[in-house]
Amino acid sequence: MIYTKFIIALSLPALTSFSYVPTAIAGVKIESCSLDRSALLSLDENSFDQDFAGGWRAVATQDGCKIVAADLIREYIEKNKTTSTILIFHEAQMRAMAGQTEDAIRLFAKTFKEPGEPDKIGWNYYVEATIAFLKKDAAALQSARAKLAEVLEPDGYNPVDVNGQPMNLIWPPNLNVVDGFIKCFGKTYNESFSECNGPLLKEDPRFERKEEYAN
Repeated sequence: MIYTKFIIALSLPALTSFSYVPTAIAGVKIESCSLDRSALLSLDENSFDQDFAGGWRAVATQDGCKIVAADLIREYIEKNKTTSTILIFHEAQMRAMAGQTEDAIRLFAKTFKEPGEPDKIGWNYYVEATIAFLKKDAAALQSARAKLAEVLEPDGYNPVDVNGQPMNLIWPPNLNVVDGFIKCFGKTYNESFSECNGPLLKEDPRFERKEEYAN
């Protein structure tokens, strides 16, 4: 029986002590962002990345603090010398949401699995779709979506969240995000990710109307 720990690739919901006040970057207004940098950088990787009330997410949920959150993730990677693909992916997401599109594309490209490396959930197709959306390449996006949708669910697939609780996820993972990219093609990454995602769980009533997201 296969038990898969489902690593959340975003969803944000604080820490105080340090007030970081950068200037506007690339037209994005950045407000004062509260964080305890030393404490955050000292967390173990799971607490830094998967704690929805702490870690980098506690910074990202503050208004105008996506770039600060991205910089914090980058600093964590460098300080702790981690090669975590999911942390790089989350830095890329923060930069994409803040409008740093070229930097985001470069970072997303670093998260592809190597040839021969197991990819049971179609991760590379998800990354392909994400980059295609950011590049506004509709044909490449549709192609990546088709390949992702064809990934077969392994026997005994039983995803659980970071706390070990079962999750009734729609297969394949991340197809709901890619369908959101297609549904809201031409919008910003932030708009698409926050407003356009298809259903994630089978309990979602939209799952029965999934054709709405497949075109």
